[in-house]
This record gives sequence, structure tokens and C-alpha cells, in this order.
Amino acid sequence: MTKAQNIFIVGTAYSGSTVLGNALNCHKDIAYAGEVNRLELFSQLYNTAEIGGCLYCNMHDKPCPLFSKENIRKIELAGVEGYFSKFREITGKEIIIDGSKFLNWMRTVYYSNAFAKNKTKAIISVKNPFSFVQSFVSREIGLVFEGANMWRDTYLDAFRTLNSAGIPYMVVRYENYAFKPQDSLEKVCAFLDVEFDKTMLDFEKKEVHAIGGNLHALTWQDNFRIPPITMEKKIFSKEKAEKFKSDHKKFGGWVDDEWKFTLKKEDIQTILSMPMLSETMNLLGYKIYDLLEEYQKENIGFGDIKL
Repeated sequence: MTKAQNIFIVGTAYSGSTVLGNALNCHKDIAYAGEVNRLELFSQLYNTAEIGGCLYCNMHDKPCPLFSKENIRKIELAGVEGYFSKFREITGKEIIIDGSKFLNWMRTVYYSNAFAKNKTKAIISVKNPFSFVQSFVSREIGLVFEGANMWRDTYLDAFRTLNSAGIPYMVVRYENYAFKPQDSLEKVCAFLDVEFDKTMLDFEKKEVHAIGGNLHALTWQDNFRIPPITMEKKIFSKEKAEKFKSDHKKFGGWVDDEWKFTLKKEDIQTILSMPMLSETMNLLGYKIYDLLEEYQKENIGFGDIKL
């Protein structure tokens, strides 16, 4: 019998958490709830950005069979102490994954729920800092050094929080997951003490009902369309989505390499100059010299980059 578990995905935005959660959601014992902290009541109480509900159903402008107004209200009224249990009741699954990612939210929930601490685990979702900064800057969120600082601070905070609380965790690097999804998913299943389920590899063929998330993760859906209201509209057109889908027929077997063609040498140097950033990369399992070698192959003549 599968044991009840409360799972948090932690990390920065644009780290691949939505596409990871969508796949895990296909497992018979796992429900991916999405960004729970962005439900209306929680967003008001804990100062997070509100989002209307299920990303998939918002995309199709239809009521969500799982996150109805009634169920959302039940979840909100359960509060931070009881929403995991309420999700179990609504979904009928024992392992609930909260993809909110923010460490402050995880701390609030974890320390408000003394009886569930032994059920808690975390997945650190990450993409390399160069790729994150490219996503950060392209969305006009901030400058290169601000994105690099955010990446470093988020993951140092994750290690500090999880280690001090004694919460078991594992790291999922987006680059590995995008290239060999099965390898990453098998490791996650082992971490959660459940058998690997091959249906997770075909997640794009199924409806996935989760709160919020990254629209990019739904581009493989046959009936993909841009919702009427989305923060991604500036950079995420229907044409771009269709081109991406035609280039990558199925999730897996591809490399997240846009940063190699868009970041300048000065950007790479700025990112690497941030104190403790290189050390944080090492802690997360990145081989810095390999990434720099890949970058310089695509940018011959830029000269050496100093660590």
C-alpha cells in the first residue's frame, strides 16, 4: 500500500517543474497539485501572485473537473495545515506534489503541520544558471546580474532550509530530464518509494489538471492554444509554440541550448562572477567546465571565459 506523502518541488521559476509535475501526475499513486500558493485565499494571506486555477482548463476556457470553485474553496478552507489531506480526498491519490517552488511557502506549510513532518520530502528542480538567466532576461524581469543572484540565493536557501529541517530531498536537473526523461522519472519514483509507471512518458497525450504553471509545458498537447490572458504572451506566440512543437515532436531527447546562442560572453562572465554561484553549481551536480566548453564551441572567437 502506498504511504501518504507530502512532496514539495522547490527552485526558481522556469526550472522545468511544470513539465516534471505533469509527467508525475500520470502515475496512479501521484497527484501534481501545481502552484498551490497561488490560489486566491493563499495568495492574499501569503503575498504571492494569484492565478485563476487549472492551467490546462484555462487554456481551453472551460470549467475544470478537478479544481472546481467548490473544490478550490475546500482546499483554501483546509488552510496550510490541511490542504495536503484535502487534495488526497479530492484526487484519491496518496502522494501529493505541491509545485509552488517558493521556500517561504514551504517553510510556512512545513512548520504549521507538526503531524505531517515525517511524510514530507522535497524535489529540487533546477536548470543551469545560464539557461535560467536567459529566461529571466528575455521576460524582461531584470538584468543579468539580478537573475544570477536570484538563482544562487534560491538554491543556497533550498539547501539551508532542507538540511536544517532534515527533510529528505533529491535534485532533478532539467537538462538531464529533457534529454532522458525516463532516467529522471525512474529516480524520482525510487525516491518516492513507488514503481516506475511508463504512462508518465506519454504525459502530453493526457489532460493534466494543476494550478498555475508554465504554459511552455503544454506545447505538446494536440489542442494547444494561447489562453486569452497570460503573462507569457510577450514572448510566447502561437507561431513560436508551433515551431517548437515541430522541432520537438515529443518531450525528451533534446537539449535546452537557447542560452548558448543568446547570451554574450560578458553575460557569462557576469554570471560566473557572482560570489558562491560556482560553488552552488557544483552542489547541484553541474560540471561548469563542460558547460563553458559547449558555449565556446558555439561562439568561436569570443575568447576564454575566466572562472
